[in-house]
Order: sequence, then C-alpha cells, then structure tokens
Amino acid sequence: MLEEALLKPVKEKVRYLDGLVRALDRAAEAKMPIALIAPAQRLLGLEWVAPFLVRPVKAISAPKVFVDRKVRNLLPFDWWQDPGLLQKRIALFRELAGAVSGHPAVTAWFLFDRFLEWSTPEAQQADWLLKAFLAELKERNNQAQTFLNLDWSALLDPDPIKTLVDQVHGICLTGFDFWPQDLEPPAHEFLHGAFLGLLGQWIFKTSVELEIGWTLLGHAYDPQALMESGSLLARQGVNGLNWLTLADPTAGLHLDPPWNLNPDLANLGLLDQALDPKTEWNAWFKQWSSQKAGQNPFDFIDINVTAYLSDPKTHFNRLWEHFIDSQ
Repeated sequence: MLEEALLKPVKEKVRYLDGLVRALDRAAEAKMPIALIAPAQRLLGLEWVAPFLVRPVKAISAPKVFVDRKVRNLLPFDWWQDPGLLQKRIALFRELAGAVSGHPAVTAWFLFDRFLEWSTPEAQQADWLLKAFLAELKERNNQAQTFLNLDWSALLDPDPIKTLVDQVHGICLTGFDFWPQDLEPPAHEFLHGAFLGLLGQWIFKTSVELEIGWTLLGHAYDPQALMESGSLLARQGVNGLNWLTLADPTAGLHLDPPWNLNPDLANLGLLDQALDPKTEWNAWFKQWSSQKAGQNPFDFIDINVTAYLSDPKTHFNRLWEHFIDSQ
C-alpha cells in the first residue's frame, strides 16, 4: 500500500480503498493469504514516497524517488523531527487500518518499510510511533501477525531496534540489492540470505522473512547452482521468502517506472504476463519447500549476542567467513 494513495481527494481515496477491499475479497474466496506492506516505500529498487517525505530541492547525488507521478532525485526530509508529520502518518495508517484490518485475507502486516532508513529517528521516537501503529490495529481486533520491514544493514547496528522487534511477531530483511564496499561481497544472494536469516534469528530471537530475487536480475545463472543454494537457504529455518515481484508487467506497463529504470525487472516475476506460473519456478519452489531446517544451523557462531553487539561490523565479517566455511 503506497501512502501517497491516501493523500488523494476523498472520492479518489474511497475508490482506492474500495478497490483494495474487493481485491482482498477475491483473495479470501481463493483462500489466498495476503500480507500488507503498509505503508510500502521501497518497491523494485525504487523509493515511492509521499511529498512530505522529501526536500523540495533537486540533487543529482540524491536517490531516485517516485513522487507526484514522476521519478526525481530528491533528498529525504527529516520527518521524525516534525510532530505534525508523525501525527499525519498515524492518521493515514488509521484510515487504512479502518478499511481492511480484520479482513479474513489479511494474515500479516509489514510495518515501518524504510521508516528507520529514510532519516534516522531517536529510539524513543521510533518506539512511540510503532506503539501508535500497533494500537490502531489492536483497537480493531486485528488477529494478523505484525512484522517490521528492516534493511538488512540493521544487523550491523542492531542494538537501537531490539526494543522495536520485541513488540512484533518477526522481521523481514530487505535491501539485498545493496552491499557496502567495505564488506566482503557475497558469492550468491541466496547464500547471503541464508546467513542474514540465521543472524537475524540469533540476534533478535524472532522469526525472520527475506525479500529476495536480486540475484537473477540481468545475470546469467546456473539452474543447478540456483536449486542448491535455494535449498541451502530453505534449510536455515527462515519463516518465508518474499519475492521481489509476483508477475511480469503487461505490455506497455514496462515503459513506466520502475521497469523503465531497469528493463531486467520486467522478467523477474514468478508469473508471466498472462498470470501463468513460470515452469522453472514451480519445480524450484517445490524443491525448496520440501527442505527441513538443519539440526544445528547456528554452529558457525562462536560468540554470544552481547559480544556481537560490542563490535557488529567486525563480527559480521568474521561470522560470514565462518558460515561460508561451514557449508
């Protein structure tokens, strides 16, 4: 769910929410569970932001953002320091929760997508806003699970967010399209995901999901190697995998953002343009879903969490090497 959709005039907003409810009704009829990223900000490698989240000054070095129907290079606005904007985001979330919370198709809410990266809050601010979001769901007898959408780099500085993670059912690690230059790069995204999934479970003592799929973007791959690395990932006990995109864009849509920014995105869906499953993915996911978690997946970790928190980046690199050696 894009936050900007809730900023439209009342009639447009009502049509949008009615359409969302109808889509959820169809999902419920098909017995398809739905997880809502609310609000979603980073989709297919592009930031989708409401106008109040960016500074009104163009900057070549700024990230690409989709705002007001255009892709622009704009810097983040420090919205955490503006009480009015905090209340505005709560009010927008309240509207969405009022429309769909409790719907039988909605089994999970993924909260705070890019909230902690798009300007950094104080711990008390983040805690207060998360409590406000969770209160909106609780007030409506929400039975769905709640997750935090976190960039995987949170594992390099996990201490400030531990109190947030304790308030939800789990986390989803995202941002696998970026790897810092001062860290040894992963040989394969699925190995990367297996390691990060285990590290997240160990640090936060919670269930972990992964947003994944960047490995296949514009690169040739060995199907057998992909099968094996995916099976390895499946054995690490992660709660689930969230693929980057469900379906390839229909004809003409590939000319719009974000597909026109990276044409390889147009072939990354699990379904083709006709919404039919791609043959190879059926076989791979069947194989991966049959995997059982290993008996001692954390054996490569030789320190306690307190020691890790004392110097996360050093231990991160060292444990990555241990993990690779253990495979």
